[in-house]
Amino acid sequence: MVRGCGNVKVHETRSQAHASAEEKGGKKHKGKKKSAEEKEEKKHKAENKANEAEQTHKKVKAEKAEKEKKEKAKAEKAGKEEENKDNGNGKSAADVAKEFEEFCKATSEQLSIRHMREILEANGQGAVSDDAVVPTCQDMMFYGAQESCPICGGILECTGDTYYACNGSFSEWSTCVYTTREPARREEPLKLPDSIKKSSVFELIKNHQEQGKFPTRTLNPRSKPLAGKLICLSGRLSRTNHYWKSKIEEHGGKVANSVLGATCLVASPTEQERWGSSKVVEAMERGVQVVRDAWLSDSIEKQETQPLEA
Repeated sequence: MVRGCGNVKVHETRSQAHASAEEKGGKKHKGKKKSAEEKEEKKHKAENKANEAEQTHKKVKAEKAEKEKKEKAKAEKAGKEEENKDNGNGKSAADVAKEFEEFCKATSEQLSIRHMREILEANGQGAVSDDAVVPTCQDMMFYGAQESCPICGGILECTGDTYYACNGSFSEWSTCVYTTREPARREEPLKLPDSIKKSSVFELIKNHQEQGKFPTRTLNPRSKPLAGKLICLSGRLSRTNHYWKSKIEEHGGKVANSVLGATCLVASPTEQERWGSSKVVEAMERGVQVVRDAWLSDSIEKQETQPLEA
């Protein structure tokens, strides 16, 4: 009888073990199923997120294209309005530009560079570079003499048909980089030296000035506002140095590793206030202008080099 009870207990123990194994197997199967479901759910979420990102990208791209299209149309409209508006003495900008072209042709044929420099000197603008004598003198004779640079008091040279640039200096080591598309002009007639009064073109110049108010000049857009600028970067700016380097080069400028010979040093406000780097100290000692990166942003946005105090 005792042996029989032992057999029953063994059988019960085996049955319990078998049931436990089945239970564990069921749990394991359920765990695998749940894990697979979670993976599938994560996959669907990732796909949905990717689709949403793609749709957002397409939407932003379409909005950007539409914005550029509107801006282009607006610019074309403004250009046509600019050509047709009264630009002095009741004439359109296009008519004034045509007259100026004929004026330049006549004065180039009748006046030598020496004569043009004498005209500039008679009106306080004799210290222009040799390359700028002709365009600056013709611009002055037709549109009126420019006022001095508002930053350093230097002379504004006409660089052609895009902008006017100052030829002055801040210090022994730093040149002025002020440029403008709309220089202030003097209202009084030009002073003409006696040598010009004997020229056959004198009557043309005199008659133009006797018409009354000088016309306003409309320049062509300047595509690269940082052209000719050597810019040094220092410290942590609002964007990475790599970003600013690419922007500077994209808009005509170059990045310098050293302050020596640089047009300006772009530094963070904290560095400017605390003189926090050797570059800032060197720039101060050499008279190189120290500006914030807002100067870069404004110059690029307005497509015109802004005063270095900005």
